[in-house]
Amino acid sequence: MWGNFGPTIVRLEEPTQPLHVNLRTGTVMSLAYTATGRLFAAYMAPKVIEKMMSEDISRLGGRGQPHMAPQQIEQLLSETRMHGLSRTIGQPIPGIDAFCAPVFDSTNNLVLGITAMGPEATFDREWNGKVATPLRACALEISRSLGHVPAPIAA
Repeated sequence: MWGNFGPTIVRLEEPTQPLHVNLRTGTVMSLAYTATGRLFAAYMAPKVIEKMMSEDISRLGGRGQPHMAPQQIEQLLSETRMHGLSRTIGQPIPGIDAFCAPVFDSTNNLVLGITAMGPEATFDREWNGKVATPLRACALEISRSLGHVPAPIAA
């Protein structure tokens, strides 16, 4: 969910197979370098995330993460909007891939993201694969329960 300092983990379901990532409830996610952060950056008003995104790139770019130009960021956010979920491959943790799907309310505001992650060796990172498809469907079901009516798909 969106917190005072950005996208913040509010619930964590532990996997059956151990996954070596350092996530805890209360962790604030990077806007530029995580699937969760990119989802919020893609769907929130630019004025809300502009300064945080700039600080995020300045703080993390070059310190274990590649520096990203504004055009690269916008391309990733456009990709998120196009596919209806965000994706990271080996970022910010090498060997770990992730998807994050949006949950909207009745006024089309993003209220939370649902993130799935796993080791690259077994995680299906295809946009319409065995992880992305049910994740997207789950988020849509929750959105509908909150009164969200998805826009019709253009032919």
